[in-house]
Amino acid sequence: MLNRSNCEMREALHKTCAEHGQSLYAIYRSNRVDWLLELARNGSGAVILPATAIPKGDDLVSLPIEGVEFTRQVVGLRYRHQPTRREADELLRELALN
Repeated sequence: MLNRSNCEMREALHKTCAEHGQSLYAIYRSNRVDWLLELARNGSGAVILPATAIPKGDDLVSLPIEGVEFTRQVVGLRYRHQPTRREADELLRELALN
């Protein structure tokens, strides 16, 4: 397993694997997704990433994890003491409504 050190989903992933009788062992750890992808290209292991982090191309095999639901909370932030563009204010207002 190639592990992203500060992955916010690590605990959920390990818990889900344990529930299915599996355990993960990280042979390499890095916060750099590009390094982990390069290690995967070189055959050093497999990395679990969000679909949005998987590069286009045919040099990596990408398989979905099926039958498991992973969720996370996403928030919008802005610096309170600095003016923002109208578009940013509208986006944050829209996020607050949902």
